[in-house]
Amino acid sequence: MIEQLRTLLNTDPPGYEAQNLLALGDRIPPSPEELADLNARHAGVMVLLFQDQSTWHTVLIKRPSYPGVHSDQIAFPGGKHEKADLNLQETAIRETREEVGLLPERIDHLGALSQLYIPPSNFLVHPFVGVIDGPRNWIPEVGEVAEVIEMPLSVIMGAQNVGYHPVTTRYGNMKVPAYQYDGHVIWGATGMMLAELSVALERSGFKE
Repeated sequence: MIEQLRTLLNTDPPGYEAQNLLALGDRIPPSPEELADLNARHAGVMVLLFQDQSTWHTVLIKRPSYPGVHSDQIAFPGGKHEKADLNLQETAIRETREEVGLLPERIDHLGALSQLYIPPSNFLVHPFVGVIDGPRNWIPEVGEVAEVIEMPLSVIMGAQNVGYHPVTTRYGNMKVPAYQYDGHVIWGATGMMLAELSVALERSGFKE
């Protein structure tokens, strides 16, 4: 499955059609010209995959409470591109080390999912997929990470696992398409990236 996924991510990732499975309404990604006008900030995140007792998982983090648009939300390790980063994959690697203590050499890089624009924060997020092996000794960065979540990939496989859950947004209380795991509601940009990952896994022959 891993080699099939590597090939797919580097040739034909599922793209926005898959992300849209968890979008709020009919969200249309901005064109390159629109992105230039928006002057969006760039971010890199790491979608980590690992096996535990023959069950595949991914790694999510819960953001701490703070006065911002992503307070308390579930995310992938990652963050804002800095000038010193060689590229956005390096951004994702650096931020992952800072946020959860994972050494860069532990990651077998498979490829990338599709970029995703987040209007509330004006970020263009670039998700990179990698596999890790061996022991996992997460060291969460206190100011950035309230909790590290190891979620089985079975949670995102199949449309039956998408439900509508109440959340509080800047627009007020509403029900949104989301995954749910261990008391966490996973929606918005993270949910959309997971939706694309689920389609990529299905096309790569993933077996639960």
